[in-house]
Amino acid sequence: MDRNRFARTRYVFETEKGRFYTCSIACLVIFSMKKQVKPENVKVAEYLNPYSMIDAGKAVYVIGSKAKGTMTRRSKIAFSLRSEAERFVSVYGGYTATFREALNEARQEILRGTGK
Repeated sequence: MDRNRFARTRYVFETEKGRFYTCSIACLVIFSMKKQVKPENVKVAEYLNPYSMIDAGKAVYVIGSKAKGTMTRRSKIAFSLRSEAERFVSVYGGYTATFREALNEARQEILRGTGK
């Protein structure tokens, strides 16, 4: 994975097997399913400031905007502030969601085979 290319959608997380990096929430789900592990201490790149990693559980997600998705047709991008996410939605569409909701949508896409 080229972390520079996917800087806006990357994740870092820990499991009992160590620290891991993925390019997207879709790859986080695929990794956890294949390895049968639960990711913990999950951090996600802040979409508007991709050098900043934020706690995924505290992030506000925008799902389904015009922003190109990484490893999915339907983007799931993270913002540190609700106001930034809502402003983004007003310009680029989509809707706001929690990390759990974004994770669930990514999981459902993978299970249905409707990702990328």
